[in-house]
Amino acid sequence: MVISEPCTLTPHPVGIAVSDLETATDLTASREQLAARGYTCPQDGSIRGLVDFSYCNAKELGCIVEPLQLSCDLVTFILQNAQPYVHKSI
Repeated sequence: MVISEPCTLTPHPVGIAVSDLETATDLTASREQLAARGYTCPQDGSIRGLVDFSYCNAKELGCIVEPLQLSCDLVTFILQNAQPYVHKSI
């Protein structure tokens, strides 16, 4: 599908996990593959060393493609910091 008019909607992010946890080669390869398809990746970063990511514009898909590289320590972080959810009726 090719969109001929500029999209006025806010693009929805679509996250895709990439798997090489020892090096950043999978995330780097993902960025390179997306750039080769003409997607611009205006932002990338890391959150506490637990998740490395890039935001890549995929205008013809109407979304942001977000390759994610998740650390093995992410599950431990979540377990140590999660709070039980208690549903409160109004």
